[in-house]
Amino acid sequence: MKKLSHLFFLWLASLLFVASACSAQDVTDPVKDKQEIVSLIKTLYKIKPEIYYFATFPNGKYSEDKLSELAEKYFINDLNSKRNAKTKKIDPKGTVQLPNLYPLEEDPGNLRADYRNEPLPKVKIETPELDGQRGKVLVKLSDGSLVQFFLQKRPEGWRIYKVRTFTYAPKNIYLLIGEEENERESYRGSMHEYPDTPEAPHFDSSDKPSLKLSPW
Repeated sequence: MKKLSHLFFLWLASLLFVASACSAQDVTDPVKDKQEIVSLIKTLYKIKPEIYYFATFPNGKYSEDKLSELAEKYFINDLNSKRNAKTKKIDPKGTVQLPNLYPLEEDPGNLRADYRNEPLPKVKIETPELDGQRGKVLVKLSDGSLVQFFLQKRPEGWRIYKVRTFTYAPKNIYLLIGEEENERESYRGSMHEYPDTPEAPHFDSSDKPSLKLSPW
């Protein structure tokens, strides 16, 4: 009986150890999560505009397949793949479509190294906010523009599922007011949300109504 009791104790102890190990893996580390989000955004902004906007890799080689592979390290499929014009569903063979990282520059061609006369705007990444398996972070650029990234924690790591770009930082990032509605509080800029769908909110300074944006 003693031997059976000892075996039962060992079996029970092993079960408790496995259970505690599994639960430990499920516990999130906010500090680590925030560091990973900041690191992801930092490396995203290190991608040269020639690659990010024009899929032109070193030695002048164009490769949209490589760009798609690169985009998968940062974005989920809904964001980096172009949708079919008729069905609005993701077209795996469609052109890769990435959000603008520099909202104040309307023509990405001006960001090419052989064209621009000034360095790219400096990037300041704010402290990320977390909500379970979701995260969001603001990126302030030295030219006054602003980019807000929304992320989801997936098995392969943090990935961006939505992006909002602002040509100028608004007073209230979740409430944009048109010029004719409230002159004092109006937002004199434009906002674009990705993925670019018919339902995605857009705003510019000429819009009359205010636009309320979801926090997530």
